[in-house]
Amino acid sequence: MKNLSLAFLLLPICIVVADASETNLESIIQSRSTRPLLQQSTEVQQTEERAQNFGGYAAEVRPRITDDVAGLALRIYLPQTWGRGKHLTTQIALLAESRQLLVSEEEWKNLMQAYRLFSDLRMFNQQIALLETESKKLKKDLARAEESLAKNQYSLLEYARLEAVLLDELNALNKLRNRQLSTRRSLQFLLGEAADLDQLAQSAIPPKLASKDPEILIQKALQNRSDYRQMQVQARSLETSEILAQSKNGFRLKYLQPEYSKKYSGDHEDRWGLSASFVLPWGQNHLDTEVFQQRRNLLQSEISISRERIAERVRILFSALSTHTSAHFQQDREAATQLSKKMEEQLSKMDTEHLEQLRDLTILRKRITENRLQTLQDTSTLEHLQIDLAEEIGSF
Repeated sequence: MKNLSLAFLLLPICIVVADASETNLESIIQSRSTRPLLQQSTEVQQTEERAQNFGGYAAEVRPRITDDVAGLALRIYLPQTWGRGKHLTTQIALLAESRQLLVSEEEWKNLMQAYRLFSDLRMFNQQIALLETESKKLKKDLARAEESLAKNQYSLLEYARLEAVLLDELNALNKLRNRQLSTRRSLQFLLGEAADLDQLAQSAIPPKLASKDPEILIQKALQNRSDYRQMQVQARSLETSEILAQSKNGFRLKYLQPEYSKKYSGDHEDRWGLSASFVLPWGQNHLDTEVFQQRRNLLQSEISISRERIAERVRILFSALSTHTSAHFQQDREAATQLSKKMEEQLSKMDTEHLEQLRDLTILRKRITENRLQTLQDTSTLEHLQIDLAEEIGSF
């Protein structure tokens, strides 16, 4: 570990910014995370580490008087980690890096959640607008049918069927509005009540992934994921802690003792001296270092398992995304879209003034509306898959 310092406080977040609008969303996320407290909380942790390891200095004044000599000694006790300053500096820098990665992980997850919620919000807005338009048309048709019903020119059964269709659309509309309100509330909790959700919804669209090779994406995940990098930092921290524990149980200098004495009789000679105490490792208890070794071995096993699971999740999500964008799926969606357009053309050629055709017209419009709603759902599903994979690899 070379050149570790408080510069870790300035480590970049693993977020790839696509454009200025995304930067705006990112800045909101950062302002509402624990980033503003990052420096302060890091300093608290580092101060605690210094107090624990750099402490231990003590001094004793040891006067001595006999019938012919007066003397004074100052015994200076050194901390158990004395002479291990480089390792302590490394440990403190690792604390800063670990804290930074925690904040980065929090911000990345919040950013991905914001992308998901905005994807849902766009879908709900468009679906609501579509159903509102269709319900207005159906209400007009229902009003015409009601006038004819009053004149006994329209079947009560057909009128009831129209009412049932309108009721279905109004129920679906109310469900969408409730989900829209819930999504807006979740976004306000995440971004704050002052956030312009409608403006952000227009730009908070996830960028496409930079690579289409799952193995490259797996390597990016291992490089970018803050939680995985944090485990590696923890492993380095355990190595440093083990070295510090060995310094406490190994050969070390316990204290220094400069002293001065003066004789009353004889030649009245002044005497100066320096003594020291060394602790030998023989018979020392090495359980501390064994604990660190066991923890380090356990952490390496956890890192290995985490690496395998990350690779597995990336492959699963990549496969799901590939299937959703495959030619087969695209052909089916395109066929449905073309059929819907054809039905719209047929609808435009029909005589909408004759109530006898109203039932058939309503069925056609309902099928077209269902296709449009499904198209909006497919778009949102694709965005969610992209976001899930981006969250897994730590970047777009």
